[in-house]
Amino acid sequence: MTETTLIIAAGSTLELESTADSILNNMHTEFIGYTQSQDLILSHPKIDNIQVTVETGDIFFASLKQGETDISFETRVIAVINTPYPHLHTTCPDAIRTGAPRKSNRIAATLANVYLVLDDGEDNHHISILNISVSGACLVAEKHLGTVNNILQIEIHAEAGLPPVRIDCMVRHIQEVTEKNHYSFHHGVEFIGMDAEVQLFLWKLVQKSANIQQLKRGG
Repeated sequence: MTETTLIIAAGSTLELESTADSILNNMHTEFIGYTQSQDLILSHPKIDNIQVTVETGDIFFASLKQGETDISFETRVIAVINTPYPHLHTTCPDAIRTGAPRKSNRIAATLANVYLVLDDGEDNHHISILNISVSGACLVAEKHLGTVNNILQIEIHAEAGLPPVRIDCMVRHIQEVTEKNHYSFHHGVEFIGMDAEVQLFLWKLVQKSANIQQLKRGG
């Protein structure tokens, strides 16, 4: 991806994905305009035309078409406003990138025998995985695993008796999450440098998790 200038026409539709979980994706919002401080004004996001809950501080990946080019950026909710109609004020992004935005939806990693180990070259750190797709994942740890744009290596142990698969990934965003006075850090990572074998491994893993989730829902 390369950086470019953000130019959005009023009425343009943006697709949003939550950086925090696997449920709030495929949201759509409409660009209304700018505030006096040049923050973005967006209509309240919806999924299948149903308004979703958004809170101040939430961070989203946004993507849209600018001519023939795909534009993507990260933006944080500054204010949720309900009058005269529901809309959001979000930060004007520091970095705009061109290229295909993330297209593969993440799903919860429901397989009990899947876990990830961060390999920092010295010690292995057990971490958990909140959700995964064929292109990236959300990793949860008790501390920062690095900073944005750092490259990490993880191991995925999918099945007993089979060797783990190592994947390089780049940290795209980090969010601190507080639940019942417990702090954790959610790291959105993009898988990079994958060969065909690793891509096939991830595809099978995601499909297996999706099938298990569907069975649990009775579908």
